[in-house]
Amino acid sequence: MIVPTFLEELRRRDIQVWADGDQLRCNAPTGVLTPELRDQLRQRKSAIVEFLRSTEALARQERAIVPLQPRGQRVPVFAVPGHNGNVFSYRFLAQHLGDDQPFFGLQPPGVDGQSEPLTCVEELAAYFAAQIRAFRPDGPYAIAGHCAGGTIAFELARQLLQQGAAITVLVPAPAAAAAAPRASCGVGEQAHPCSGVAIERGAPPVHHGKTDRTTASPQGAA
Repeated sequence: MIVPTFLEELRRRDIQVWADGDQLRCNAPTGVLTPELRDQLRQRKSAIVEFLRSTEALARQERAIVPLQPRGQRVPVFAVPGHNGNVFSYRFLAQHLGDDQPFFGLQPPGVDGQSEPLTCVEELAAYFAAQIRAFRPDGPYAIAGHCAGGTIAFELARQLLQQGAAITVLVPAPAAAAAAPRASCGVGEQAHPCSGVAIERGAPPVHHGKTDRTTASPQGAA
């Protein structure tokens, strides 16, 4: 019996299970948790904990990460929208970059009206960094932002670098480039050599039609 099927069987018996760190916790009505079920829980503990963690991460990421174009093998772009939080302003750019360029919008909390908004740049960047790392822990990442999102994108890249993540390129784009279906330059065509971010060679590109490779790391890093 696969883990989702087993958990559904537990739910039908009104048995609740949840992950608490590396431990599996259980709550069941008196007499419902039979010795056979206890044995199955012990045997499946690792698989159940891993499954519960993955579903929790998925639930969290769905609040922030919007797949505008999820296919492709290139370094994924994570783009912060402008002041109104509308990630779909990037849809034409995502289409323009093609089917081999994964492109995800980062939706701020509060836009859906179901959560409290964050008003501090550092807090928004930390929120997005946690969402990205939960969604794709290993990187590397390309970070973009337009309008007010450019400031958040820079802080997001800075925090990811501090966490040891590889940033291939940081692109603070003008608003017109995000909205125009025929933008004159693609993501990654211009990097922003801001303080704290140095452009180096050696990582896969995120833009089409070029062979140059860039990665970002803290200045002065070996």
